Amino acid sequence: MVSFWHQLMTVKNTHASTMLEVGVRSGFTSTYLQQRGVDVTSVDIDPNLEPDVVGNVLRLPFADDRFDIACCFEVLEHLPFELFGQALLELKRVSR
Repeated sequence: MVSFWHQLMTVKNTHASTMLEVGVRSGFTSTYLQQRGVDVTSVDIDPNLEPDVVGNVLRLPFADDRFDIACCFEVLEHLPFELFGQALLELKRVSR
């Protein structure tokens, strides 16, 4: 729960009204934020998790600057180290 609290406080402190969440997991973070007025779009590589959009953090299917904030909680550690920078650049590209 401490991890969720830190995630929620990080997003709250940005005052974002739109957010991209890469990695659906349990859906707790996006559900909580949606209930508080944040327009959350989820993306995941696994269609069985029922994200809003099926996609890959290495090539996000969104326009530049589409979201106020792009979050990727507990996902990047699953990538090979050499792809870490590419993923960060994609998150930066789609967020303001």
